Amino acid sequence: CLSLHAPDDITRKRIMPGAAARAGVHQVLDAAREYVRASGRRLIVEYTLIEDVNDSDAKARQLAALLRGLQCHVNLIALNAVPGKPLRAPEEGRMAAFAAQLSALGISNTRRRKLGDDVSGACGQLRRQTLQERGKGQ
Repeated sequence: CLSLHAPDDITRKRIMPGAAARAGVHQVLDAAREYVRASGRRLIVEYTLIEDVNDSDAKARQLAALLRGLQCHVNLIALNAVPGKPLRAPEEGRMAAFAAQLSALGISNTRRRKLGDDVSGACGQLRRQTLQERGKGQ
């Protein structure tokens, strides 16, 4: 499974600075292509959609161009709201448009259903709450 979240290095560094600093999008995808070639297995690409950051039709087209020819499937994930963070998930229509754009360009994808966000137990939420309780902020 590859956590990509952006089709370009600038956006990816904004979303996940640590991972993006270690390897750029093209470097990560080169390694992914090698994995698929060597294993014969399909690659699962995780892509968390963030309103006005990586959810545009242009980003969908960029992502499709990067993944074209790679045996893969994209899991589209709505960003979980985290108190104190300004980032949000796109509206339902924007998410559907992004998924439709990928499908139209031949990229297999599904929308992952949200789990745990109603009790602040979804990815990112619980970690932040735990750090705050320990007095570490973030």
